[in-house]
Amino acid sequence: MREPVTWDWVADPAGIAEVVHPGWVQRALTAEDWRGFPGNEPGEGDGVSKVERLAQQIFDKLAELHVTYVHEPAESVPGAQRVRAVDEVLSLGRATCLDMCATFCSAALDAGIYPLLLTVRQEERRRHALVLVPVDRRWSFGVPALLDEGFSRSPLVIDGDDVRDLVASAPDDAMGSWLAIDVEQAIYSADRGAGDWGCAIASGASYVKEWGWDVCVDVGGIRAQQDNSSELPTLARTEKVLAPGYLPLPDDSTPLQMIQTRYGVVPFCSRPEYRGLKDWALGTAESPGGKPDVSVAVLTGAGGAGKTRMAAQLCHDLEVLGWYTGFAPAKSAMGNDDLTYLAELTTELLIVVDYAEESRQEQLAALLRALRGRRSPTRIVLTARGIDSWWEDFREDLESDGIQLGQGLVKELEPRPDPVLLYRQAVRGFSKVINGVNPPEVMIPEHAGDTALDIVLQAWLAVVDDGGMQDPQSERSVERGARSARATNPNARDSLYDRVLRLEFNRWRAFPELWDISLIHLRRIAATLSLLVPDAGQVDDVLSRLLEWRDEHLRRSRVAELMSTTLLRSDGDGGISLRPDPVAEHLILSVFGDDPDQVDAVLPGDPLDVPGISEPDASEATVARAVMLGQQAQNLSQVITRAASQDRESAVRLAHHVLKACPHLWSSALEVALAQGGPFVGALEHLIESGAELPFGEVEKFIPLGHSALRGVALLAMQRIEAPSERNPVERARHLHNLANRLSEVGRLGEALGVAQEAVGLRRDLVEVSPAAHTADLASSSNNLANRLSDVGRLGEALEMAQEAVGLYRDLVEVSPAAYTADLASSLNNLANALSGVGRLGEALEVAQEAVGLYRDLVEVSPAAHTPDLARSLNNLANILWSVGRRGEALETSQEAVGLYRDLVEVSPAAYTADLASSLNNLANVLSGVGRLGEALGVAQEAVGLRRDLVEVSPAAHTPNLASSLGNLANILWGVGRLGEALEVAQEAVGLYRDLVEVSPAAHTPNLASSLGNLANILWGVGRLGEALEVAQEAVGLYRDLAQASPAAYAPDLASSLGNLANILSGVGRLGEALEVAQEAVGLYRDLAQASPAAYAPDLASSLGNLANILSGVGRLGEALEVAQEAVGLYRDLAQASPAAYAPDLASSLGNLANILSGVGRLGEALEVAQEAVGLYRDLVEVSPAAHTPDLARSLNNLANVLSEEGRYEEALNVFTDGFDRFSPALRSRLLIARATWRSDDQEEDLKEAAREADCPDDPTFLGPTRRMVVQALTVAGCNDADLPTWATSTIDKSVLLRSIDWLRCHNLKEQAAHLKNGWGSPSKSDRDALAVQAERYVDVPAVARLLFLVDLVMMDGVDSVVAWLNSVDRAQSLAVVWYSAHTSGRGASFLRAQLREHDEGSGSGADQLGDADEDLWSLADPEIRALVLGVLKANLPEEVFIELRRILELAELSDADIAYAVLASDEDAEDALKELLEVGHWRAMRMVPGLRPGLEEKSIHGCVAASLHAAVAEQPGQAHDLLRSAYEKADPGDRTLIEVLMSKASRADDCPQEIADLCAWFLKERSLRGEAGNSSPTSPS
Repeated sequence: MREPVTWDWVADPAGIAEVVHPGWVQRALTAEDWRGFPGNEPGEGDGVSKVERLAQQIFDKLAELHVTYVHEPAESVPGAQRVRAVDEVLSLGRATCLDMCATFCSAALDAGIYPLLLTVRQEERRRHALVLVPVDRRWSFGVPALLDEGFSRSPLVIDGDDVRDLVASAPDDAMGSWLAIDVEQAIYSADRGAGDWGCAIASGASYVKEWGWDVCVDVGGIRAQQDNSSELPTLARTEKVLAPGYLPLPDDSTPLQMIQTRYGVVPFCSRPEYRGLKDWALGTAESPGGKPDVSVAVLTGAGGAGKTRMAAQLCHDLEVLGWYTGFAPAKSAMGNDDLTYLAELTTELLIVVDYAEESRQEQLAALLRALRGRRSPTRIVLTARGIDSWWEDFREDLESDGIQLGQGLVKELEPRPDPVLLYRQAVRGFSKVINGVNPPEVMIPEHAGDTALDIVLQAWLAVVDDGGMQDPQSERSVERGARSARATNPNARDSLYDRVLRLEFNRWRAFPELWDISLIHLRRIAATLSLLVPDAGQVDDVLSRLLEWRDEHLRRSRVAELMSTTLLRSDGDGGISLRPDPVAEHLILSVFGDDPDQVDAVLPGDPLDVPGISEPDASEATVARAVMLGQQAQNLSQVITRAASQDRESAVRLAHHVLKACPHLWSSALEVALAQGGPFVGALEHLIESGAELPFGEVEKFIPLGHSALRGVALLAMQRIEAPSERNPVERARHLHNLANRLSEVGRLGEALGVAQEAVGLRRDLVEVSPAAHTADLASSSNNLANRLSDVGRLGEALEMAQEAVGLYRDLVEVSPAAYTADLASSLNNLANALSGVGRLGEALEVAQEAVGLYRDLVEVSPAAHTPDLARSLNNLANILWSVGRRGEALETSQEAVGLYRDLVEVSPAAYTADLASSLNNLANVLSGVGRLGEALGVAQEAVGLRRDLVEVSPAAHTPNLASSLGNLANILWGVGRLGEALEVAQEAVGLYRDLVEVSPAAHTPNLASSLGNLANILWGVGRLGEALEVAQEAVGLYRDLAQASPAAYAPDLASSLGNLANILSGVGRLGEALEVAQEAVGLYRDLAQASPAAYAPDLASSLGNLANILSGVGRLGEALEVAQEAVGLYRDLAQASPAAYAPDLASSLGNLANILSGVGRLGEALEVAQEAVGLYRDLVEVSPAAHTPDLARSLNNLANVLSEEGRYEEALNVFTDGFDRFSPALRSRLLIARATWRSDDQEEDLKEAAREADCPDDPTFLGPTRRMVVQALTVAGCNDADLPTWATSTIDKSVLLRSIDWLRCHNLKEQAAHLKNGWGSPSKSDRDALAVQAERYVDVPAVARLLFLVDLVMMDGVDSVVAWLNSVDRAQSLAVVWYSAHTSGRGASFLRAQLREHDEGSGSGADQLGDADEDLWSLADPEIRALVLGVLKANLPEEVFIELRRILELAELSDADIAYAVLASDEDAEDALKELLEVGHWRAMRMVPGLRPGLEEKSIHGCVAASLHAAVAEQPGQAHDLLRSAYEKADPGDRTLIEVLMSKASRADDCPQEIADLCAWFLKERSLRGEAGNSSPTSPS
């Protein structure tokens, strides 16, 4: 593989000679292109005139090749520049001045000319390359060198003469003995055409004399000493293998063909996503350490969103920079020669693969394998309608193949860019081509369309359909009949596409071959060809399948040729089809979707039925026909799958019919369904269920385990495979192992267990005979069996199997770590879950940590393959850490898992969004458990949102997970006190589970029972006791049925639900029933704990605590005492093993025991127990005051009661204040309230002290509730001392209280303004003071303090003023939201255009508008409104985003919104905007542009002018002068005049800043001085 050459003119000046070779130019060109280049022919005429004539001949021939100038390669660094190989310059036609000089030098050697390569510089940042030629010296191998060292950094002196004085200033200059050739003049330019020899000589002389001498390399001398002409570098092919991004529009194109994006008739409309794509392509171009620089981007979006157009534009833009760019062939794989050519190129490379989801993965992999070693930047853009499993499978395949990619990009396109701008550009583009005019005004329709294609089609219709052509009624009725059922509910897009098709088919009938063909037949022809997408040579064969064309041989041939060459010609991919694709898909569904029988005749036959194909010497024609049929089968599967995005029902119907009619199409249908899902999933299931005979082994083998869409197909295929007999135990075991997995995937758990057990039995026998051959299989099946046992609740057996699997994998890893480490990590994960399931949490933690460690090591080696496994194992570890009470670590681990899944979703949303939602669910639970309820709520809501989106795509797969997330969200909403919302969400979860149970009772009844338990608790909490009891009883009933069928799996759930029911029965006073239920729960837990103590001891202890309370309630104190003691004993053991996890439960159970001991008169024991409980709670409250302060107060109350009963009253009082100093003020206040509540005398002193403590600063979320507790206690006690804080004793008028409550119900500023006007229009001082008290009491509710602030403003400025200000802020917020939304969705220009329009203009632009009539008067053109909106944006957005929006607005005000957003869109669009501004002399707007898009001074003269004005205002006059001088020197005469007018205009403006006025004065003076000097240098102002 060729390495790119970087010339380091500092460290290795002579290195440039490596790219100069005699003979290379001739080999790189075709014979025709080489003809006219001079060869080295010695003889007469050797002299000055001959050398100059030969040099001119080379120059003229290079100019004929139309090589285009490009800038220095992006990866060049200071002191060095990458140089393109000569053959690439000539074949790709792109070159810098240095590339052209190297090419000229190679040709010069062939002609016997002695070349030197010279670089000159003007200041540090401007360099230029030239070729020096001594006209009296010839070159050949062995000729002496001019420069002994091979280069010189100072001007050459030959025989005492400075070469600069010897350079010819014009052709045929008799005084010049050296030529300085500016070879760049031979580069083709659109504005000046081919190069001119006279300019090249004059310009070269000017550079040599006026610019500084940098380095001169004696290329001729170096090459003369190296006679290796027979060892030329490998040669790049002269023909290109990629199709260009944009294609020339054929002269005989039909109007509809103009819409095809790659013809570029519609000017590209930039959009935010394009900036990111281009930044990715150019921004990662540096390859540190010389490593390969290959990366892939995926563009996704709906059909017609603009993916292909964006890729074509990227090709165009990078080609201008010198890259080789283009589209890969769509219908055929690149051959080895093509791949080798691309790999050998040293120039930057961009390859686009359109419809990548439809490409064979092996073809994409072959492309990347060939290119992976390239050192030059290599970018591959894949376009697809969505990222499904194909992308993730592709990435994993690459990584397993050792292909490491650079920074990738996955970008989903919004359906459309700015609709107004796109529509206007499309109308102008079509008008220019069709009518030869550019309409000055374009009327914008109210609704231009939902996608970029829709907008373009609307514009096309506006130009093509002039209203003069009306279809006959009969033809419109044909169209309606074709749509049939689809037409009963037509949408705007259907109508649009139908209108487009009517116009196109009527244009077709202008051709003599088609004039008498009915619309029905034309539609069928186009639909058939678009469905099968044949190559040009296959069209006649496809048409022959249509009944009406079967016998029309001659005419059919003519029509086929017309279709292939004109009407449906390929746009570069070889397929004959109607375009654009969404229109073709609409036609296919219209013709075949509702009448699938019509498709039967045109379906491709089975390639295996082609006569002679099975023969070993089958002819080429036979093989070609079989390949053709296979390709058509693939095409129709892809087309029908794509069409499902328009009308899923019709596409599904068509897919079912196609497979029923031609079962042999199963393989292409399966291949497409594997990558994209879609309508063929159900069609394949139906085909297998119908009894069709297929190679079911192949079908099952194709479908990977866990495939989200094809699980049902895989199981059906497996069940149709005849199980191997017992005589073949190896194959039978493999079959059973796979069948168990397939059964488990669809929820048939009992069957899966039986099959898995049989597989393990067979493999045990096999290991007995041959351990080395079958141990890995036994380990895999043991792992599988452990999971199946766990699924049905047989946890002990599951643990044994998981341990066996881990042991086997440990042995295998000892022998072969690389092969089995991943399997060991997976089995450790399973073992950790099994250990956790039986309560052996410490061991589970160690095992889970080991699994995570292994996966971390694996990710280091292969990130794409193992990052998902690491994320999964981290989730597992987080759950176990939580279970052992290490909550901080659990939180960190859960957050890491979420972070990994977020990264994975960025790359492959379809593959990992479900996993992200699951990990967010876990994180929400952990956050809730550590008291961070606000964060937990946000995370839980995100999980629900993701799962709602997933359900939209695949209800069957994701509705169970949505219901689970809703249950989780309901619990968290309950925790933050949003009880009504919690109830609604819990009810939705139950509703979803009820629906799921209707479809699949076995799979979802357990989840329904669980969700009913949650709902019962929430109903109880909101006081709906009767409903709570009914729901709890239903849950118990369901669990009873489940436990009867499967005791091991559901006895724990039944016990839990019984405990819940017992509590509710007790709460409604039905104590006898509560006791029976609680005893049943304890009995179940005893049995469970006896079988698995570690797993169920916590649940048994909890149920014993409940039973003790109920026994105490019915007066059976002795029994209650025994039960409570047993509960405490269990919790002691648990807390000893895991203090963090069980200390709160132990403290609670001790409190219960103390109460019961006290009740039976055993006060001494009660005292000890109560003191222990208090001690535990004191420690807990220091860690989490909000969570445990109520428990501490309750336990202190219990302790005080016991002490009091013993007559130790003073001690009882003191327990509340023991260790007081260790607590915060709010906590101390709570404890004082608890003491005041407990004591019977002197309560006021405690309450007063509590008020003083609560008056101190503390956490508002804890302090607010504490203050309200103080107020309530003081009110009950009747304490109203004047020395207490005002908030503690003041009485708030009921009116103020009600008004403040109403205020809290306001949802937005508009409601707040209305409330303020109605409720606080004229507040009295007493009202204001009462509100101040309310704010002090509700320090945890900032909205009350805000109300107080506004009331103070009302008292100062009046209510109307404050209400007007609030309404202004409200509207400013609305305006800010609408603008930001428009800005981020590509509609910013249309929004600002409407906002900044003159008030007397109409508003029919289709831009975003605010709601009511008053708000329509609001406009960013109003300075006050603008200030408010900017204030809102500044407060709510990151600083860089706010600055960008502010600068856009400033520029839009000075010029217009389209220019502002053009500057933002891309360098190219900014350049166009600057041209327009310069043409009208708009210096004010030009100076704003660099603030919004810096760096333009390096792109063009227009950017230099703008940057100069910007620098002047920034008080950088030196930089401003340099930039303006540079711009003027580079400008052509027309632009120079525009610059002069601009500066003159600025200098005369009244509002011209002094800094720009100074710049104008300098410019005029400089220009005057240069004019007086008569300097006519091409690089100086004149």
